Amino acid sequence: MRPVAFNGCSGWLHGPAALQPEMGVVLCNPFGYEALSVYRGWRELADLLAARGAVALRFDYPGTGDSGGNEEDPLRWRAWIDSIKAAVEFLRAETGVERVTLCGLRVGATLAALAAQELGGVDNLVLLMPVISGKAYIRELELQQHTWLAAQTALGLHLDEELPHTVGAHGFRLYPDTLELLAKVDLERAAECGAPCGSAAGTGLAARRVLLQDLAGSPRLKRLAARYEALGAQADVQFFGEYSKFLTDPSYSEPPRRAFDSVLQWLGAGTAPAPLPKVEVLDAAASASIAFAHGRETPVVFGGYVGVLCEPQRALDAAPAVLFVNTGGVHRIGDSRFTVLMARRLAAQGIASLRMDLSGLGDSLRRDATLTLRRTLFDLLDRRCLRGRRLVDSRWLPKGRHGRRLQWCLCEPAYRARAFRRGRLRVHQSAVFQVGRRSRAAGCAVRRAERGVSAGDAQSAQMAALAERSGQYSRDHRRARAQMVGARRRTRGCGA
Repeated sequence: MRPVAFNGCSGWLHGPAALQPEMGVVLCNPFGYEALSVYRGWRELADLLAARGAVALRFDYPGTGDSGGNEEDPLRWRAWIDSIKAAVEFLRAETGVERVTLCGLRVGATLAALAAQELGGVDNLVLLMPVISGKAYIRELELQQHTWLAAQTALGLHLDEELPHTVGAHGFRLYPDTLELLAKVDLERAAECGAPCGSAAGTGLAARRVLLQDLAGSPRLKRLAARYEALGAQADVQFFGEYSKFLTDPSYSEPPRRAFDSVLQWLGAGTAPAPLPKVEVLDAAASASIAFAHGRETPVVFGGYVGVLCEPQRALDAAPAVLFVNTGGVHRIGDSRFTVLMARRLAAQGIASLRMDLSGLGDSLRRDATLTLRRTLFDLLDRRCLRGRRLVDSRWLPKGRHGRRLQWCLCEPAYRARAFRRGRLRVHQSAVFQVGRRSRAAGCAVRRAERGVSAGDAQSAQMAALAERSGQYSRDHRRARAQMVGARRRTRGCGA
């Protein structure tokens, strides 16, 4: 696999090593926290497709993940549909495939269905747990957010007031224009969502074959399958029984192997082998960089590790370099896309940063066959996982560009700070905070930063203050998971 970029979107292209692929698959993410939960499993599905001779492209929509833009930018729903169409065009141009499959999960399945209808000529359409009604999905998010906020209040946490006319989603947010377009979506009808949504008239053939997977054969799903059949497509309905283990806390999310096997069989790619195929991570091309207002971001690969280097347009003299690593099982973008937002704000101040995935997390390779997520987080940080820092030191953040010597600022959750100190990494300044505990830990980070800098050097304090302002999501939500899962299942029973 190798990092790619197109139309301001960051992505990964997975392809067979020697064969010319005949089929290309574009994987369409769910939204928000669900995208964090499925990241590892989504990558595994792409690897499995590549191992069977197909080429797979997974990518971040505009304003999400490592892609350019912000979630509050206007017309996100339209931009997300257009990005899927751009992904298909990029995949065809880059690999020469003629047969294209769109595969989406949750609201990603909805976007895939709408994009397929506009594109035409899509061979297969795979809709995993599709959001059929936009209004029902909005109600689901509102109920989940209400339950989550109540749980945080019960824990004694002080949260910002909700923005008016928006809907929160565990640290992510949908804004008024996106909600307006989303509310018009109803796949069960003739995909007629009006000109603002950008969907076609609703009478064309979205794909030659359509696969729908859901928790159960709900009446709405059956009617959707019947609609596709009425339009001339072959429509098949299957059971998705691993939903609760897949769309959960990213630290505990398990890829739905049975569901993936059934998708591979339906596509004619066979079943998943054991063990999983060995993957090689290739260097990014120069075209994989993404420019933003205050700098440029470039994916980097070093020693099996993967990261994104964020370089300011105008570098601050003798400024430190900032290193971000994973929080829990979340890949390098962080909860609520926290590290991406903070890296770009730091770039606006002339400070470079690198956000990276540790061994076995995100897109980095697992360097030890026996490595588990727990060992990665707690046991190996100070030994194996930080050996790659020498490669980072010399190649991506050289001393000459960041003062007389490389000065690392570690932005890390408090529970992992001790491991870095044991690792004897050359840390010049350290801001340690817990994103969700804003009233207490972020304040501690400011105080620590102020103690660790000389008079007149406010960079660490600025960094901690940025973290405090950006903190939207609490890692203490685990105690509320039972309530949230119950609420999700109740709303899904209403036909979301």
